[in-house]
Parts: sequence; structure tokens; C-alpha cells
Amino acid sequence: MTGTDSLSPLERDLYECMLAREGSVLSRDELLKSVWGFQSPGMTRTVDMCVRRLRGKLKG
Repeated sequence: MTGTDSLSPLERDLYECMLAREGSVLSRDELLKSVWGFQSPGMTRTVDMCVRRLRGKLKG
């Protein structure tokens, strides 16, 4: 995985989840359940922030 060496374990899990569902739209709830292992309506900002960090790292 080029450019993914600096990812945290959580960011790597998120990245792999998104790669596995490439071309699909993933809701925050789906990501919470798949990556974090639970569903909580109050955690949507957590997903947003992790996705933002992941995008920043992958852009380099």
C-alpha cells in the first residue's frame, strides 16, 4: 500500500473497509459498525474526523 505507512491502526481499518466497498456509498452508520464495531448516533463526527485525517495522509 503506497502512502499508507503513516496510518494508525484505526485509519488502516477504515481505508481497508473503504477499499473493500470501492464504488459504493458508505454511510457513517455503516462505517461505525464496520470499523469501530458499534453503532451510535452521537459518533458521526468521529467518523468525519477520521475520514478527514485519512484523506490528508493519503494526499501526502
